[in-house]
Amino acid sequence: MNELVFLLEEPSARAMLEGLLPKIIPQDTFVRYLVFEGKQELKKLSKGCYQKISGSRAIGKLLTPDNIRSDSFRNLVTGIRKISTLYF
Repeated sequence: MNELVFLLEEPSARAMLEGLLPKIIPQDTFVRYLVFEGKQELKKLSKGCYQKISGSRAIGKLLTPDNIRSDSFRNLVTGIRKISTLYF
């Protein structure tokens, strides 16, 4: 079994990837997410009520890997595809 590890800055990135990755990588790939809290200042400013995980979780399932209008999204998908073809 192959394993793909993501080092992420926030839980919402994990939620988005959980919806997107099944469309990009082989089904037998085990995915591990190491989530770090990189938004401490934002949480302080918003008194801890800033949470965008639900939006990311919802949009992750709707993202289409072949829709490459956004440079950053295209780079994300291209990078994931390269890693999965190089190592799997």
